[in-house]
Amino acid sequence: MPQIVITGASGVLGSAVYNAFQSYGKESVIGLAHSRPASHLIQLDLLDGDRVEDLVNRLSIGDGDWIIHCAAERRPDIAEKDTQRCLNLNVSVPANLARLSALRRFTIIHISTDYVFDGTSPPYSPNDETNPLQFYGRTKRDGERAGLRTAGSKFIVIRVPIL
Repeated sequence: MPQIVITGASGVLGSAVYNAFQSYGKESVIGLAHSRPASHLIQLDLLDGDRVEDLVNRLSIGDGDWIIHCAAERRPDIAEKDTQRCLNLNVSVPANLARLSALRRFTIIHISTDYVFDGTSPPYSPNDETNPLQFYGRTKRDGERAGLRTAGSKFIVIRVPIL
């Protein structure tokens, strides 16, 4: 049975994704949370790359398994105030997950945003040129690029409107 790991499982999107998989009941679902961990979630700071790798190894996440990466700094105003933390969370974390994907062969679904576009020519297709207008959108675009450019990773991007 494949394992499904949801990052950001205590957030708006992550909790909805986690609950949907839980109600389906055919996969082993593991939720990760940092700032608001609940008893049914594993507390993990995704910014600690060593701990993330340890967890991936301990859970034997590999070929056939999935990480749905919902964790991010999703608030543009907060991203502008704490730029380094936003860069770490929105760019470095996806890059690390992609590196681990290449090593362990699991698939990542990386949740991104339509803020990677400038809004002048919707609707957008997956291959349209990005042109983010603010820092938040640039970090999400750069996180996409970091994952997609990691040789050997199985990295899928899904762009959703801001939550």
